Amino acid sequence: MKSEGRRRYPFAFPSFFSIVLMSLLVLSIPANAQEYRSGWDIIDSGTTEDLYAVESQGSEIWAFGENGIMIMSLDGGLTWEVSESLTSSDLTISSSGYGSFLTASSDGTILLKSANDSVWSDITNDFGNEGIH
Repeated sequence: MKSEGRRRYPFAFPSFFSIVLMSLLVLSIPANAQEYRSGWDIIDSGTTEDLYAVESQGSEIWAFGENGIMIMSLDGGLTWEVSESLTSSDLTISSSGYGSFLTASSDGTILLKSANDSVWSDITNDFGNEGIH
């Protein structure tokens, strides 16, 4: 005689057992959080001033910014050194080519470091302030 009111599920216990076993297995594996790496490294620039422009030629890199700050790296950006600036104006734009570097401010200051020269020159007076915006 069949037992009424009770249904038997012959596969219910193995399914439940499999779920519990899988859960225990997943919980027993140590969680290894992976650090997200963007490919960028944070390097100390040696300044707290804001930087607005950057130029590079080979491994020589110059960055320019607030209050005339000028920093340089000769090893592709791994280390930085603050360079003496000829201005206290914010250096907001820059350009480079043929071994020379140029930076300028919105007030008309123009600084140039010629190829194979280790010092910067203020060439503002060579151009005057006409046409500089």
